[in-house]
Amino acid sequence: MKLYTDGGSLGKMVVYPDDTQDYTGNLRFSKYVAEYFNLEDCNYSENGGSNHRIARNLLEDISGYDAFIIVMCPMMRTEYYDKKWIGVRADTTKEELREQWDRYYKEIYSKEGALMEEKMHYNLIRLLLKETGKPYLIFEGGSPLKINWKYMRQDKFFYMGHFTPLGHKVIANDLIHRMSSSTPSLEMSDVMQCNPPSQK
Repeated sequence: MKLYTDGGSLGKMVVYPDDTQDYTGNLRFSKYVAEYFNLEDCNYSENGGSNHRIARNLLEDISGYDAFIIVMCPMMRTEYYDKKWIGVRADTTKEELREQWDRYYKEIYSKEGALMEEKMHYNLIRLLLKETGKPYLIFEGGSPLKINWKYMRQDKFFYMGHFTPLGHKVIANDLIHRMSSSTPSLEMSDVMQCNPPSQK
C-alpha cells in the first residue's frame, strides 16, 4: 500500500535553525505518516511547487495509491511548458524570461485572479481525489489542519518558512490523529478534507 504526498517545499524539506537543510526524506511528515499506517512513502513535493503542478500530477494514473496528502502551495505560483514543465514564482524565474514574468506579476497578476485560480485548482484536486474513493487530506501550507499556527511559528517548530524536524513530527502526529479518528482503517474509510483559506 502507498501514501501519495504532493506539495511544495513545505512537504519536501526539513530545515534547522542554523540554516542547514535536509532532503533525505527520513525526517519529513509523510515518512512518519506512512510508517504509522505501514504504507510506502511516495512524496512528490518539489521546491517552488504550485497548485497547477499538483493538479497536473493528479491527472496521471493514481490508481495505485491508497491514501493521499496534498499541501496546497502559495497561490501566486504557476508553471509553463517548454520541452518540460518549469515552475514559476514571483521571486525566481529564468533570467532570459525575467522581464516577461516581472511584467506579468506587476501588471497582469491580481489577488482576485489568483484566488479564482486557487479555487479552480482546489476543486479539481478535491474531485480527482474523491473519485478514487481513497482517504485524503488537503491542507494549505500556511495554516495546517488544527495546529495552533501561532505556537508553531516558534523556531523550534518552524524556521524560515519551513518545518524543523520537530515541526514535521508535530504535523505528522496531527495527520495521523485525523486519519485514525476519521477512519478505522485506510482500506475502509470516509473521504477526509480540509479547505484552503479561500474556501473558508
